[in-house]
Amino acid sequence: MKRLTNIAVPLELVDDLHEVAARELGIERDAVRRVEVLRRSIDARQKVPRLIMSLGVLLVGEEEPTVETIPVEIPEVANPNKRVVIVGAGPAGLFAALRFADAGVPVTVLERGGAMDDRNKRARTLRADGVLDPECNLCFGEGGAGTYSDGKLYTRKRSKRVKRVYSRLVQFGASPEILVDAHPHIGTNRIIPVITTMREWLKEHGVCFMFDTRMDDLIIENNRVRGVSLGDSEIEADAVVLATGHSARDTYIMLAARGVAMTPKPFAVGARVEHPQSLINRIQFGAYAENPSLGAAEYFLSC
Repeated sequence: MKRLTNIAVPLELVDDLHEVAARELGIERDAVRRVEVLRRSIDARQKVPRLIMSLGVLLVGEEEPTVETIPVEIPEVANPNKRVVIVGAGPAGLFAALRFADAGVPVTVLERGGAMDDRNKRARTLRADGVLDPECNLCFGEGGAGTYSDGKLYTRKRSKRVKRVYSRLVQFGASPEILVDAHPHIGTNRIIPVITTMREWLKEHGVCFMFDTRMDDLIIENNRVRGVSLGDSEIEADAVVLATGHSARDTYIMLAARGVAMTPKPFAVGARVEHPQSLINRIQFGAYAENPSLGAAEYFLSC
């Protein structure tokens, strides 16, 4: 399979990538057997937007290439019988549970907020009636804060782990397009069933979830963590993974009281700025705003 990199594809040829590949290779269209999109982004800097693609091209007479899959690396575990508690069911907690499940180590996940269906109901109450549940809201609950932020996945980090994360999300129902888009995002309406499917898979592989369950304290004996306190009950554990997110201030107060060393990070403020998508499309794409090949335009607001 030949690879064509950073090819500018006119909008009128987006649905005929065989023709694009043939032109780039200087061959007849009929000589192209199959075209696969490997990478895709949009260049809207010109008057007429273009799609910038990297393509894999298989010609007539060539053998099918070996399908490249991203293997699940099974981590080696010295003692699979250790009791592990993960605190938090956001992205960090869920993927930590996923790695333990890959290794065949049963774990318990504690989440102070609700499971997805229940969390959605309470989030709707917050938005409609202004009634805040301090334990289950847009910050706390299954999926974490990103559940209600379109499930954005873009990162500037260059790591093979990024593609592995995307592939696992596709495994649980995300669109395969996140594997090729330059700035992938799943979308809030899609990330919710993805997380639900992921949870069910984890439960089938030995992960126990305890929702509406807040960790109040660590149990420490002889300067070692021996479990977690849930207020009126305790869970013994040989290891505790804290995936508490940035909003669990009470947890950080507890850790500070316990003498855990913490370093402050530069202070950051996030603000949600909403504009009609149709407006952004017109600003970015002009007369081509309604072209289905472009989808929803992205933008960055600087001030």
